[in-house]
Amino acid sequence: MKKMTNMSTKNPIEHWMDSALALAAETVAPPSQPVVNYLQEADGVAHFLEKHWRPEKDRPGLCSVAAVAPLALAGEIRELVQAGRAMQTQVLYPDDPQPKAWRTALDEGRLVSAELRAALEFVLADGLGDVSDAALEAASRREDGSPAALAQALSDYAGIAEKTLDKLCAIEGFDPQTVTRARELAAEITAEGPPVLRRTASTAVDLRNRLLTLLEARVATVRRAARYVFRSQPELVRQVTSEYSRKQRASHRRRRAETQPATEPSPEVDLSRE
Repeated sequence: MKKMTNMSTKNPIEHWMDSALALAAETVAPPSQPVVNYLQEADGVAHFLEKHWRPEKDRPGLCSVAAVAPLALAGEIRELVQAGRAMQTQVLYPDDPQPKAWRTALDEGRLVSAELRAALEFVLADGLGDVSDAALEAASRREDGSPAALAQALSDYAGIAEKTLDKLCAIEGFDPQTVTRARELAAEITAEGPPVLRRTASTAVDLRNRLLTLLEARVATVRRAARYVFRSQPELVRQVTSEYSRKQRASHRRRRAETQPATEPSPEVDLSRE
């Protein structure tokens, strides 16, 4: 892992630009959770590293594995968090001039996308892990992406919703016109967005994902170090691991439990007759 120095001499994006662009394309992946959540968790990991660096009377310190997870990682993580936030803003709100109607469609698209996703997650919570669940998960990752990615997410949500419209309409207050509006907004965002802007946004998404890949490597290193150093203190390990991932796993387990048929108790055996 490349160490960075003089982090305060450049803005965060400039400082990490070369390292981000040097990553092989196949090593760069879109974030596996909402960007805002992930950046907040990463900031917490930096704080954890600093707070638990020195040993205390009731626990060891992360300084014991400084060769693997040096204290400097805290500063690197914080700067990459800043860079990630700045790039996320550029992804969601590009600087290029835009038609007012297009920006309005973009804002409405994010609201409709969130509304449809919430409704679909509710009606598809069967724990079966089928094609619809996979499509819904893929679409949800696009919401934090470029305008073109948002348009695709809206189209995907609409397609899934059309297949489960009977279940959606059983929800009190759900308006089936939301599905139609999602398709309309996807078309408006795609058609009205200036081509140069769409290319710029796509570039911004790629750079954001590259910066987040650099960040993930450092966050994972700190978490791995914490799992080893505090292996006999699970309450500390829990503080540094991903709360979002824990909630997702718990949700999946709960869905599976809700859909599994209750097993009948085994008949008791009278051992006195054996």
